[in-house]
Amino acid sequence: MRFHSRREKLLWTAAAVYALLIYSTLGLVRTVTTFLRDRNLLRLSIGLVFALAAAGVVGWMMRRRARWQEWAALAGIAVAYAAIFPFAVAPEERIHLLQYGALAVLLFLALAERPLSLPRRATFAVLLTTLAGLVDEILQGLHPARYWDIRDVAFNALAGAIAVAALVVMERAGEKGQLTS
Repeated sequence: MRFHSRREKLLWTAAAVYALLIYSTLGLVRTVTTFLRDRNLLRLSIGLVFALAAAGVVGWMMRRRARWQEWAALAGIAVAYAAIFPFAVAPEERIHLLQYGALAVLLFLALAERPLSLPRRATFAVLLTTLAGLVDEILQGLHPARYWDIRDVAFNALAGAIAVAALVVMERAGEKGQLTS
């Protein structure tokens, strides 16, 4: 693959390393979740992870002096995540929303370094995120302690779509002079 900039190379590398990190934890995740569940700490731990992620995003937006459109996009993400939560049978399924949302952000930013229209970048980012989630589930299906679940593929794709939709809203606001870097 030929890169258009050093930033693009860094972003593609970060996305690849992050996806490999997700894949490499397949054997460990069950052990950790069982440990936390046995001590009644799983829901609390997942809530803490979401709270830390939300705090990081809010802090980043405050440092950037985000406009109201960006805050509205963030509120939309929160509402979308809240709407999806009841469909997660097990609490650990909710982590997919953060994992694949973050991967979609990296992919979208890497694609932004290429001469692609915004709709194309968004579509490619969601498709690549979905593909990465599908590979994750295929690997889980091959792992003796894990299993294949089409719902997880859907959660992964939905997480990517929500994150990319928020980025599209933010970028469109930027085209109107609303978004500061």
